[in-house]
Amino acid sequence: FNFPVRIVLLGKNSSEISRVGNFILDRDAFNTEALPPSVEQHSERAGGTVEGRYITLINTPHLFDPQLSEEELNQRVRECVSLCSPGPHVFLLVFESGNFTKQDQERTRHVLNSYSPSSLNYTIVLTQSTPYRGNRSARRRLVQKGRYLQLLITDCKERTEDISVITNHQLLEKIDEVVKENGGGYLTCDELQERLLVKSEEADTSEETKRKSKENYSSLLKTLEEERQRHKAEKEEMKRIIEALEMKLKTRAPAGN
Repeated sequence: FNFPVRIVLLGKNSSEISRVGNFILDRDAFNTEALPPSVEQHSERAGGTVEGRYITLINTPHLFDPQLSEEELNQRVRECVSLCSPGPHVFLLVFESGNFTKQDQERTRHVLNSYSPSSLNYTIVLTQSTPYRGNRSARRRLVQKGRYLQLLITDCKERTEDISVITNHQLLEKIDEVVKENGGGYLTCDELQERLLVKSEEADTSEETKRKSKENYSSLLKTLEEERQRHKAEKEEMKRIIEALEMKLKTRAPAGN
């Protein structure tokens, strides 16, 4: 394919996904140094011509933070979507085969689903083998973690490559295969946009409800104050009438002997 291709990089290790991005573009486009947790990270975009076609990469080093709330995740996904508008052609998931837990599997599915329920059809899993160290128990844990990653690979129709042995050209061919499987099209994130729009409308409705409630409360207070003033005026008027009547009675009373 000669048209521009947009690729989203996803993974737990920000340094590793940045290295993959630099590998694809064949230049130092992304910083591969690990940043401290206190530094807030955002999606980055970089691009360049590789083997005759222009490739745009969106590096998302922050979506697998388990501390993210649903609202924060949607905000960061929206940021990524804006950088790869009108939509990505391919997702590249970068993981170590021995460092992928059941929680990672669930988080990956949740993140991809935040883009679109169809994201898996546009996804390639890039793995990097974890060196085996330790006893049999450690070996079993390594195999178990690899099993969760294999389940994810199965969901992605077995589209996987080992980043430690694949060449740049082979990876681009794999990306072209995914684009071809999807008819040359990109993933539209319409459902995400609709979901965000609904939330925005709900927020607007909520604000409107709050505004109306405040107005109703103010109106009620005003009515009560008016009633209080009217009652006070009526009480004062009644007192004045009584005092006037008493005065008349006193003036009409017969003089004493």
